[in-house]
Amino acid sequence: PQRVARLHERAKLFLSLAKQHGLNTGLSEDSPVVPIIIGNGTTAALIEADGTVVWLCIPAFDGDPVFCALLRDGPERLERGMCAIELVDVARTEQWYQTNTPILITRLTDHDGGVVEITDLMPRFRAFGRMFCPAMLVRRLRRVAGNPRIRVRVLPAEQEVRVAAPGPVEEGGLVYDVRTVAHRGDRLGGGLAQLRA
Repeated sequence: PQRVARLHERAKLFLSLAKQHGLNTGLSEDSPVVPIIIGNGTTAALIEADGTVVWLCIPAFDGDPVFCALLRDGPERLERGMCAIELVDVARTEQWYQTNTPILITRLTDHDGGVVEITDLMPRFRAFGRMFCPAMLVRRLRRVAGNPRIRVRVLPAEQEVRVAAPGPVEEGGLVYDVRTVAHRGDRLGGGLAQLRA
């Protein structure tokens, strides 16, 4: 308990010093570590405090960025390179990892008491005697309370990334196929991944 309390104190100190020196700490309130990372050993995504995916490379860490809003500032940031599940009239955001997992939970609350939870994960499981880490981001949206209104925006990075229109609804969700075109000589062809929203 003492070490955890000391860690929280130091995180708040680091956050205040980062703000004093003009660093962009986003929506962070308790920790300077925003955005939060999730991954599966093959690739990873960076997710801001409001649940917006601002960085994701497919099919691997060194692949082409599907989402790269992290690199932009100002109004341009909202135009391309992100995957957002936005709660209309949001009043509060909370984030935490599900206990002992790399699964991220983002809870958004609006001014009328409407609450939604976004669960983000990148699957990793054992199959056929080996660890399988598909290039896949799974986003689950759940209404917790009230009548929240949401807007879902999937805006890939640039022209070299193609996000197909969502396919048929699968078990209450949408599946987007993401295709990237590789630019490096060390890659053959492009990558294919799925975003499940």
